[in-house]
Amino acid sequence: MNYNYLISYISICLAAMVGYSLSEDTKLEIMWTPDVTQDKETICEATKTADGDMKVDIYGFMEYDDLLKLTVWNSKYNLQSGNKKFSFAPEVNWRRTILERLAQIFLKSCPSEYVDPGFINVAIELFMIYQNSYNETVDHSKLWKPFTSVLDKCVASASQFQLVGTAFDATGIQVTTKNGEKEDIMILPPAEKADNEDHDIDLIVDTIWWLFTFSFGNCYWKSDAPSLWASRYKRLFYGDFLMELRDRWLNAGAETKFGVIFGDFDVNRNHRNMRVCVTAAYTINGLADRQLVRSVPVGPPGTGVELMLNKKSPIPI
Repeated sequence: MNYNYLISYISICLAAMVGYSLSEDTKLEIMWTPDVTQDKETICEATKTADGDMKVDIYGFMEYDDLLKLTVWNSKYNLQSGNKKFSFAPEVNWRRTILERLAQIFLKSCPSEYVDPGFINVAIELFMIYQNSYNETVDHSKLWKPFTSVLDKCVASASQFQLVGTAFDATGIQVTTKNGEKEDIMILPPAEKADNEDHDIDLIVDTIWWLFTFSFGNCYWKSDAPSLWASRYKRLFYGDFLMELRDRWLNAGAETKFGVIFGDFDVNRNHRNMRVCVTAAYTINGLADRQLVRSVPVGPPGTGVELMLNKKSPIPI
C-alpha cells in the first residue's frame, strides 16, 4: 500500500467536504494510482462516517476495506493527539472510562521516550471502534465500581519508572538498593506461545492487553484483598473487553499492516517497550512469577487445536 497515496486521497475527500486539506499539514504531495478506484470510494465514504456508525468486522481476518477505514479515521481525526473521543452509544461509551484509567496508570509510569502517549491514544480509540462493532453490548459500568476505586488509587500513586536502554529501546530499570545505591536491573519480558511467527497479532487488541496486564501488576497491592481483587478484575476485564476478540487477537491476517493503521509510529518498538514496562511493573511489585500471559488460544485456525491455551516460553522476547 502506498501510504502517501492513502493520506493524500483522504486530503482530497476532506477538501471536497469541508475545504480542508490534510496535505497542508502533512506536507505530502497529492498523488494516486488511477487504477484503484475502489480504494478511493472506500476512503471517501469513510471520511463521511458518523461516530456511531464506525464499525468493522471483528469476527475474522481483517478485511482490506476495514484496514482502509481504520487508517482514514485515525488520520482524519489525528487520534494521536488525544483530542478526539468518538461518541458511541452509552452501552459502549462506558468502556472508555476504564481504558482511560489504564492509560493514565501506564503513562504516569512508563517514560514517554520509550512508549509514545500518542501510540496509546490511537490504540484506545481504534479499540473503541472494535467495541462498537460487537454484535451485542451490555452496560456493566455498575459492576466495575469496586475495581475502579482501586484503579483510582493506583493512578494517584503512580510514579515514573527509571527505565534504562539504548537508542530508545528499553532494556531494564534502575532501582535504589537498601544501601541507597543505584542499580540497573535487566528486564527480559517473557515470550509466549502467542508470539510464534505463525500468528498474525492484532496490535490494537494486543496493546490494550498490555495496558491491562500492566495495571494488574502495578495495582495489585492497592486493594485490601489483592488476590481476590486480582482474580475478579482479570475475569471481568476479559469478559467485557476481550472475549469477543479471541479469534481476531492472533489472526488479524498476514497482509494487515498495523504500521499503516497506526501511522507515524515505530509500532514494533513501542510494542516491545510496552512489554518491558509491564515486566518491570511485576518485578518492582514482587510479582515476577505471576505475570499474566495473554488469555487466548494459540492453535492455528483450522488445525483442530484452537483450544490450546497460550503459555510462557522458556526464552524471553
